[in-house]
Amino acid sequence: MPVLLGAVSGLVPATAAPAHHRPPVHTAAAFAPGSAPAGSLGPGPVFRVGAAVRTTRPLTRAQATHVGGYGDCLGCGQSGTTAVRAHDDLDARALFVASGRSAVVLASVPLEGWFAGYQEGSRLGLTDLRQEAAARLSALPGAVPVSAADIIVNSNHCHSCPTVVGLWANTNTAYLRRVYDATLEAIVAAGRAARPAHLRWATADIGYVNDVTVGQANANEGWPVDGQLSALQATDLRGRTIATWVSSPAHGNIGYGPDLPEMNSEYFGAAARWLQAHVGGIGIVAAGTLGDQTTPMQGDDKRLPADPRPAPPARPGNATPKGYPRAYDVMDRLGALVGSTAVEALQRHGHAMASPVVAGAESYQLVPSDNPLLLGLMYGHALPDIPLVTHDGAIAGSTTADRSIVPPYLAGNAVGVWFTTLRIGDVALASEPGEAFPHVTRAIREVLTGAASTFVVGNAQDQLGYYYEEWAYPQTFYYSADHYLYNVGPTLADQNIQAQVLNGTSLGFAVTETAEPVTAAAGNDELRYPLKAGIQVWGYPQGPHDVVHGLTIPIGVYWNSARGADSGIPGAEVGTRPVVTLDGKRLPTTTEKTQFVYVNVGCAGDHHLHASLPGTTATWDAVVHVRSGSVVTNTATYPSGTGEHPLAGQDAHDSRPCR
Repeated sequence: MPVLLGAVSGLVPATAAPAHHRPPVHTAAAFAPGSAPAGSLGPGPVFRVGAAVRTTRPLTRAQATHVGGYGDCLGCGQSGTTAVRAHDDLDARALFVASGRSAVVLASVPLEGWFAGYQEGSRLGLTDLRQEAAARLSALPGAVPVSAADIIVNSNHCHSCPTVVGLWANTNTAYLRRVYDATLEAIVAAGRAARPAHLRWATADIGYVNDVTVGQANANEGWPVDGQLSALQATDLRGRTIATWVSSPAHGNIGYGPDLPEMNSEYFGAAARWLQAHVGGIGIVAAGTLGDQTTPMQGDDKRLPADPRPAPPARPGNATPKGYPRAYDVMDRLGALVGSTAVEALQRHGHAMASPVVAGAESYQLVPSDNPLLLGLMYGHALPDIPLVTHDGAIAGSTTADRSIVPPYLAGNAVGVWFTTLRIGDVALASEPGEAFPHVTRAIREVLTGAASTFVVGNAQDQLGYYYEEWAYPQTFYYSADHYLYNVGPTLADQNIQAQVLNGTSLGFAVTETAEPVTAAAGNDELRYPLKAGIQVWGYPQGPHDVVHGLTIPIGVYWNSARGADSGIPGAEVGTRPVVTLDGKRLPTTTEKTQFVYVNVGCAGDHHLHASLPGTTATWDAVVHVRSGSVVTNTATYPSGTGEHPLAGQDAHDSRPCR
């Protein structure tokens, strides 16, 4: 540590370089956030749009890798695995949009994270990838000039996806280069496939998929939630779908990596496959806001009742094999929900682009880090491996973080970060280089006032861990999550917000210029919240189904007693069974604090869930809306016993009585 501390000592001030963009950028009329721009009922201007998919599945044993998110994957061993869930190719997916002499790209990859640069060399990190992709696109016949500032690449941070950032296992650079090449190919192929197209965009509220009362894995109960699902759809001039791009504001943490025998693309991949099956073209589903945004389905490692496959061997220390988990089933259900919600929003509330402008802008900034753990993980990667004993007694190398430690990626204790914003017509797409909390997303939307809507892309351009407004730092120590451990520093959130002001101005958007960084209200994130008893239930829609009689829906039940012996807040006693009813009929529950009940729903319509926790005032009400057809929706009201929530009172669509 003395060597480490000597290397990182001395604060480096935050600095900002001017936003990089390609003039000229046309200024369009400002729209109120979320409003329909003029001409939204017509087809709008003609763009050139292409999309492509390339598999990132390991091709050889030499490319074997590990699952990231919680721990090493079952059966991976020290050398990793090449196993991928059946019917779930790991895919890099890319969307190319051009107008006039400008073009932008959105690409998404199923990884736990992907750094901007690596200590192992070039052609590994996202900065190299974006620069090389820009050069390749610019060299295509008849191409328009493209720069790295016109490209956003994100990793979806799923907790049962491959990892290439260290931490859970040292990065296999052979697999990382495989992912790099596949993503590059997808981007270039999307540009090559571009053809005349119309674009529509829409948003929907899907915040109920997140934890709000009981913190399941990395969630701070009671904190604000970003519920905006964002969708962009391209159709050719005959109305056929070219691609549907969606950003979903929730972690891919349904699958618990250590208990899975193989890698998968989580619900993001399931949603992309659902879109392709139901509306055609290529589906691309990226992470939106990630920080504190976790689905309450994480941890369902029970075996499917009718699963004919043999269970994998038990892990050392586990008496009972976990089996092939129902988590796979739940991933597919959430994927269908995300896909159908996006399609419903586009069909019911979609806006044709009114502006033909396409452009990108980027700001590079140095972000001071005061986190010795993070700095130690990066600088320590350059030191000789320190042997570690794993859970099964094997010897493994030290699992550090192999992000580059030379400029422009790192200078002393200052982290070099690229903040990118794209403009596609009336919409802004802002990168968040890590797991930004909803406070950050809300503030970004507040400053980009000239955009008809602002879509955020999480874990984009880099993986810098969690970040939130500076005033929130002390509160993170009161929660069970590890947000106070894995973050760069207290200024990253404000610098991300201010970078969007610089970028937005370059892109011709009206922006809110402030002397101080814009911050968002804290909502219910008060210190005593985690001490309260709480319950949360969620009936998971299947959708879509032509026949819904006998439809099976998993109902997740989550509860916790009041924490802290001296809290003075009544809590559920040990052995308490929550009371859960569906349409007035009581469901069987156990004393487990995370449990699933599979029930049959007899018909389409609204099905009412109610839950309470005996010995406390905690209650939860939700409505599962099932429609026979192509769309299912889920709505919820929020618990009276643990405080009101900003998303209370969501409305169901086309509700009708169950006969």
